[in-house]
Amino acid sequence: MARTRPAWMNLGERIVSAAGILGAVCLAVLLLLMLAELVSRNMLNRSLHITWEISSYLMSAVVFLTAGSALQHDVHVRVSALFELIGPRAGRLLDAAVTLVGFAVAAWIAYFVGVLAYTSFSNNTMSWSGFGIPLYLPQTASALGAAIFALQLILRFARIVGGYAPAASHETPAGGL
Repeated sequence: MARTRPAWMNLGERIVSAAGILGAVCLAVLLLLMLAELVSRNMLNRSLHITWEISSYLMSAVVFLTAGSALQHDVHVRVSALFELIGPRAGRLLDAAVTLVGFAVAAWIAYFVGVLAYTSFSNNTMSWSGFGIPLYLPQTASALGAAIFALQLILRFARIVGGYAPAASHETPAGGL
C-alpha cells in the first residue's frame, strides 16, 4: 500500500503544474503569433519580421516549462519492453536509477543555462535582430523550466523510493510499469 504524500511533495507538484500552465500559455501565444504572421504575409504581403525570433524564444520556453508537467502526468515517451522483462522490483530499481540520471542531466542544463542567462543579464546582451530583446529573458525561462523538470524528477525519485502514492490522476504507481 502506498504511503500518504508529504506536504513538500504536494507543494512541488503544484509548482510543476504552474510551470506547465505557463508553458501552455507560451504555446498559445506562439500559435497566435504564427497565425498573425500567416495573415500578414498572405493578406498584407509583408512579414512581421520579429515573428521568427519571438517564436524561437517561445518554443524554448514551451519545451522546458512543460517537461516537468509531462513527466508529472506520465506522458513522456518511454520504452517499457525492458521493464516487462525484468519484473516489478527490478523495474522500480531501474526506474529510480534512470530518474537520478535524468535529474543530473536536467540539473546540469538548469545550472549552465542559468549561468548563461546571468552572463547575458550582466553584460546587457541583446538579441541579434534589430529589436534588441534582452537575451536573459528567454534564457531565464529555459533555465527555470529545466530546474522545474529537475524538481519533478526528484519528486518522482522520492515517490519510487519512498513508496508514496502518485499525485491524483498523475503518474502510474511505481512497479506498475
